[in-house]
Amino acid sequence: MTLQELEQSVLRLNQALLSPVAKKKASTPIEKYDVANKGYVDSRVGIEGRSHNPATTSIPINNNGSLINIDLQTNDFANGITWNSTFHYFSVVTAGRYLVHLSVGFGSEPITGGTSQFAAIKQNGTEVSRGYTLNNGVSGEVETAHVTDILNCAAGDYIEFFAGHLSNATVSIQTGSNLTFATISIA
Repeated sequence: MTLQELEQSVLRLNQALLSPVAKKKASTPIEKYDVANKGYVDSRVGIEGRSHNPATTSIPINNNGSLINIDLQTNDFANGITWNSTFHYFSVVTAGRYLVHLSVGFGSEPITGGTSQFAAIKQNGTEVSRGYTLNNGVSGEVETAHVTDILNCAAGDYIEFFAGHLSNATVSIQTGSNLTFATISIA
């Protein structure tokens, strides 16, 4: 049996046994690389990126829930995906499903209890997901909003990251790679 016949046989077996999601992934054409004569690997593995906010950003008073682009100036890594350092978004190179996460740490300003802060993800300029945190009104507490989604992306799609609030004060977005950051990886 040739290598090509073996690959076709394995593909047919995968299609017969695996879940619908795995079937789709198994039937998707992939590039293969021989890794030190130890076999082949899926070239889609390892497509990932991470960026964070290195400087305090403020969201104005009473922005009525308007979304403000988060200034994720520091790109930690971008493997198999493109980071746009001017407008701070990821651009998809390889079509597929991507797991996207955004964490936004909001400052400890005196905010009226019961107001909310939120994090949002946009795909190609359209909001696709939003996550909230509800402030309890205790001054000095830092609140964090998270949002996670799986997005079906085509090559060339771009993923942006936003935040907003509904409160009576200017709210700062916290700095640091552990407080305000975005991640993306092929699912």
